[in-house]
Formats: sequence, structure tokens, C-alpha cells
Amino acid sequence: MWFWWKKLLSFCSPWRKAGKKLDPLRIKPCEVVAVQENRLLDYYKAIEAKSAQMLSAAIQQNWDSVMECERSCAVLIGELRVQSHEVQLTALQRKEKTRIMQSILRNDAQIRVLAEPWLATLEHMGKMPATSALH
Repeated sequence: MWFWWKKLLSFCSPWRKAGKKLDPLRIKPCEVVAVQENRLLDYYKAIEAKSAQMLSAAIQQNWDSVMECERSCAVLIGELRVQSHEVQLTALQRKEKTRIMQSILRNDAQIRVLAEPWLATLEHMGKMPATSALH
């Protein structure tokens, strides 16, 4: 359920696959590229904010909101995937991206800790003895 961050890590790593370079015909003027770079960081920041919102919902044990936030993250990650193929971040922006990713991973770890008792309860409900069948 909380593996959405793996999708983010899978395409946001600083290493690009061989042959994945910008097409020289598609390079835009410097100002436009700078705006795109900032927009790319905005996606990371939006995902970070959504993960913080997800953590807040988990603390309140509002699991419906957690799942809603997770769906929102998936949409943001999908859009980030598209945008990230066209823009390379500067060293400073990569540092900011790393900070954001670490924050997302910390939030995710806290959500997992909060969710474990809930998941254990679900497992227990699925293992009801036959003698306790409803009448």
C-alpha cells in the first residue's frame, strides 16, 4: 500500500540510463529550461507535502485519507515521470531533491510503524476460528 515511493525512486535516481539524453532539437532557451527545472522541483515538493499529509492522516488513523493521499501521490509521480525526461537538474537542485526524497522516506517509515497494528488487526480478522461463525 505504501510502496508509491518506490515508483518515485525508480525514475528519480540521479543516474540516467545510457542513451537517455536530451534531443538537441527539443532544447529550449535557458529561461524556459530554468522554469521547467523549478517546476520539476515543485512536483517533488508537492509529493513531499502529500506524504506529510498522508502521515498526518495515519497519525489520526484515518486510513481512507491515507489511501486518498497515496492515489494523489501516484498521479503526481506519473506527471513527474513525464517531466523528468525533459529536464536535468543542477547540482544544487539535485541536493534539494535528495533532501525532499529523504523527507518522503522518513514519512513513509513513520506511516509503516503506525499502520502495522492496523494491518495486524486485519490479519487477525481473516483468521477467525470456524466456531465463531456468525449466526
